[in-house]
Amino acid sequence: MDVTDKILKFIHFETRCAAIYRHLSVLFSDAKELFGTISKEEDGHAAILERALSCFKAGDLSLEFFAFLSPQIDEALDLVSKIESRLTAKDLTLPEALELMLEMEKSVAEKYLIGYLIDMSFVKGGLAISHEFAKMVCEGGCHVTQIKEFMRNGATEERGR
Repeated sequence: MDVTDKILKFIHFETRCAAIYRHLSVLFSDAKELFGTISKEEDGHAAILERALSCFKAGDLSLEFFAFLSPQIDEALDLVSKIESRLTAKDLTLPEALELMLEMEKSVAEKYLIGYLIDMSFVKGGLAISHEFAKMVCEGGCHVTQIKEFMRNGATEERGR
């Protein structure tokens, strides 16, 4: 599998995460704003990766570090599949959904992606993409904090609709 295929897997991961958050924003009115905001940010992460892929294909950006991430992204995509299956359950509560989202945000792919993206020495060219990666890193770290904060402030036992 080449770098392009691996980047496409990360785009797929971010897109699926966004869809999960969108779904949760409909299921849980108490957390609609939280899930809706994170969904938009995950969509933005996919868009950043799509732009980075375009720059990579044009030879304007070195993204070779993605070559090291294949096992991690595969594990993360498996986790997303399990979460998607759980979301179809009628008895899912808001605290359970929040725990699932914490697990997803802390997944191996997110950790490794953030770790590699922080090291901007890997990015050769594409200064605008470097800034977008930095934004992506900040938002990704904030998602865990936002979810934990929401949980501390009393997530209800609301059940999905």
